[in-house]
Amino acid sequence: METTIEFTPTGLGEATINMFYLQKNKYFCAGSDVCDQVIKMTKPEFYGVKVQKFDVGKGLEITAETIEDLTPKANGKIFITVKEYGAGAPVAGAKVKVSGLGVDQTKTTNGKGEVEIEVAPNATGFLKIEATADNFKGSSTKIVVGSDKTPPMLEIDPVVPITNKDEVQITGTTESGSTVTINGKPATTKGDKFTGTAKLQNGKNTIVVVATDGSGNTTTKMVYVTLDKEGPAIMVDAVGENNTVYGKDSIKLKGRVDADSKVTVKDMSGAVVGEAIVVHDMWVLDNVKLAPAPSKNEFKIEATDLANNTSSVMVTIINVDRVIMTLKQGDVNAMVGNTPNALPLAPKGAEFSTPVDFIKLLGGTVDFNPATNTVQIQINGHTLIATIGSNKVQIDGNEKTIQSAPTLSGSLVVIPAVDICIKMGLVTQVNDADKTVMIILDRKP
Repeated sequence: METTIEFTPTGLGEATINMFYLQKNKYFCAGSDVCDQVIKMTKPEFYGVKVQKFDVGKGLEITAETIEDLTPKANGKIFITVKEYGAGAPVAGAKVKVSGLGVDQTKTTNGKGEVEIEVAPNATGFLKIEATADNFKGSSTKIVVGSDKTPPMLEIDPVVPITNKDEVQITGTTESGSTVTINGKPATTKGDKFTGTAKLQNGKNTIVVVATDGSGNTTTKMVYVTLDKEGPAIMVDAVGENNTVYGKDSIKLKGRVDADSKVTVKDMSGAVVGEAIVVHDMWVLDNVKLAPAPSKNEFKIEATDLANNTSSVMVTIINVDRVIMTLKQGDVNAMVGNTPNALPLAPKGAEFSTPVDFIKLLGGTVDFNPATNTVQIQINGHTLIATIGSNKVQIDGNEKTIQSAPTLSGSLVVIPAVDICIKMGLVTQVNDADKTVMIILDRKP
């Protein structure tokens, strides 16, 4: 049997309200002072039984909320409000204590009856929240700390995709309180930051980063780094024929290289001549200056790949001073390039017999000794000694025969220009149609 009794206390204190119920006396005798049973307490008919007493005071009502579920080994905040029970008025200055699971925090509510308490429970279970205030009866409640099922956040900072170092540093951010391993090796954590290293093997390496929170949830991410210790392959295309050019002020250097490498051209002093343009695996550098001909120009082509490995090759460019002379039968003008140079006598005959002075226009030397009737000619690295009237000559100490002997025309020594030039290693091109001969001298460094 149940019943409900409603009442409104009018005061405060302990045992202010007592509750009784009336129990019928089963030994009650109506109409007679003495019953058959000889027993005391035959009166009254009912007697009262005290079953409960109540204290009357102001109660506290506690409301506790969190933005996210509380989980072990993770920082969380509990937002607590303390109000007067029933009336709902906020209770300022109430002391609120949160305890259990490694937590022991006490704070006081503000004017709105609110307080914020940060906790980091060490296990699952319940946190006890107690509130006390002057002239109020204390109150308590609980809030659950459950298992965290959410994997921790894990962000890895950018890592170089290729390197020539045996070890690479890995850094990043994770959930505060989580542990991090890099390829199974513990990383150093501070707050929500972590740092560690990974050993590399030649070739492509997979680096596994695992973050584990206090509830055992994990997040795994991988990064890939290639270890490359070999310098890039580099090739240089030939310039001209066998890296030989003629009277050039500048040239273009180009070739191939490992994809996406950097190519730098330097001179032999180490000074940078220029940075080549690289498109995938092709490189080119225009307007590479040469020393005036005749000259030998040496360059170092240095390549640096994405892993910062370097390799280099040397290239030598010979800049030849090519002199071209044209002699024409019956014309006293010897053309050197486009410049006419007057000779004492015009060349004549099929052998282009010409005063020996034309040798000087080609950059050679001539020395005539009237006493011995000999003439010495030096050109193209060779020395020729000839005697007037003899077709026997000495070239670098070796006797040779020429088509016709040198002659004197007055004080002028006349020699067979074509045959002498051939014997001295010069290139000749005779054009019978216009009665000219082109004499080519390549002066090399």
